[in-house]
Amino acid sequence: MTTLTREALYTLVWAEPVRKVAAKLGMSDVAFKKYCVRGGVPVPERGYWAKLAAGKRVTQIPLPHRDPGPLNRGRISPVRATQA
Repeated sequence: MTTLTREALYTLVWAEPVRKVAAKLGMSDVAFKKYCVRGGVPVPERGYWAKLAAGKRVTQIPLPHRDPGPLNRGRISPVRATQA
């Protein structure tokens, strides 16, 4: 289980594609994005990384302000695969 602040989560999400970050944390990209949405952390729009690689102009959405409290830190745990 990994504990991250909103700021750390934001830095991870905008450093490389969500799919790669999620894989490093041992979870699916969908589950990881849900953690981001729940924490109020914006994620890059579809095509962001392709546009960036092609040299096109992209916009990084700033991290919205949130008052200090328990929601500024969250635990992320890998999703275990279930057997059918």
